Amino acid sequence: MSLFHYFRSLFGLLLAFASGALAHAAVPFRLFELPVSRFTRLDDGSTRLELALLNAKGQARVTETHVVATPPRTSDGAWSQWLVSSEAWFAYQGLGTQALANFERRNNGLPVTVAGIPYYTVGEHPQAELNVGRLVNLSTRGVVRPGSDPSLIGGFVIEGEWRRVLIRAVGPTLGDFGVTDAVADPFLTVRSGNLTLYFNDNWGTRPDAAELARVAAEVGAFPLPAGSKDAALLVELPPGNYTASVTADVVPAAGATALLEIYLLP
Repeated sequence: MSLFHYFRSLFGLLLAFASGALAHAAVPFRLFELPVSRFTRLDDGSTRLELALLNAKGQARVTETHVVATPPRTSDGAWSQWLVSSEAWFAYQGLGTQALANFERRNNGLPVTVAGIPYYTVGEHPQAELNVGRLVNLSTRGVVRPGSDPSLIGGFVIEGEWRRVLIRAVGPTLGDFGVTDAVADPFLTVRSGNLTLYFNDNWGTRPDAAELARVAAEVGAFPLPAGSKDAALLVELPPGNYTASVTADVVPAAGATALLEIYLLP
């Protein structure tokens, strides 16, 4: 799989909601961070690809950098701009009417193309607001790739007061819903910036496993079987910006599917 198709598969799925038994209602909210990419031509003819999280203040935090010897076929206006694939943009819109209100499409809303894939150039909205709505549930289904660098990441923001948060990285239990390529043993990490705050491998090994299961049932999340290798955390966090990521020690070269869920509790 080429780097560009890898990127498409990762972010095209990043915030797609699971349907049926995997779905849960959410109060309208605004995304604080948006996964983006930037392609830059270098003097030696190669291309630098940066993957980043662009926040509502217009600040981009680069999470990965790759250099590609053969530049992709790129339309005018795509170079050196923060981009979101059109597939991902419309998936974000499915999160709610206000989900993308902190961001806007540039270039008069017209798409550009990179390696035949349509993207939008994006930036922060001039009237971005960070305190709109309360996120109840964000479900992120995506592909976990080999290696220690996370390829499935969800960002969330807590404002005003401390909040309890239930975070789950579901892998093997997805098989009960017909997912045939699920991650066998996901590992869940919660960070603030570059600081690792919490992590978990198997949810049932936690001393608060019974409380975790009770809270999951209370918010309407499907149950995780006792002894499963799914990962989960129930934590209390102060106001701030956070990321939750899913990795795995053993996955196929093509990657495997996991579901990342983030519940901000009342």
